[in-house]
Amino acid sequence: MCEVYPPSEDTFLLLEALEEENLKNRHCLEIGVGSGIITEFFAKNNVVDGVDINPKAIEITQGRCKTCNIFYSDLFSNIKKKYDIIVFNPPYVSEERKFDDIFDRSWYGGKDGRMVIDRFLEEFDNFLNLNGKMYLLHSSLCNLKKTLRVLEVKGFKAKILKSKKLFFEELTVIKSERDSNSKGD
Repeated sequence: MCEVYPPSEDTFLLLEALEEENLKNRHCLEIGVGSGIITEFFAKNNVVDGVDINPKAIEITQGRCKTCNIFYSDLFSNIKKKYDIIVFNPPYVSEERKFDDIFDRSWYGGKDGRMVIDRFLEEFDNFLNLNGKMYLLHSSLCNLKKTLRVLEVKGFKAKILKSKKLFFEELTVIKSERDSNSKGD
């Protein structure tokens, strides 16, 4: 049985998109560190905090990223400061039945795949510096248009950095930052 979400197509697409951005000398937060690959990438040139709800993911990432501050948080529940960069590869797989196992929570997104994404979108801007950027991995299975609308209403502009079509879905990396022309809500 897996103990943490293994690096998969979505992880590698997100990493590819981040590698093309100029992300140095920033204070970064990864929500849901999983195996620690994204956190490790950020740690090369940034100050990094990483959170997860899975104790095993925290342990593994602490081992990979000795200079990072890795701790327990259910999304932003234990976050106390603001960041230049927030990155999240959320659980987005939709399922009718409910999953409570700690590993299953790394992929299970509720009936419509948006259970965790919507919670994240409600709060992320409270933890993002004024000129900060948010990077979100998104699946076509959980209504990309809705996410883009939520960002717009909050006063953020969004840009699709990368996409990859798979057999049953399309994965997309969204970069979002405050829109200086919008007041938001």
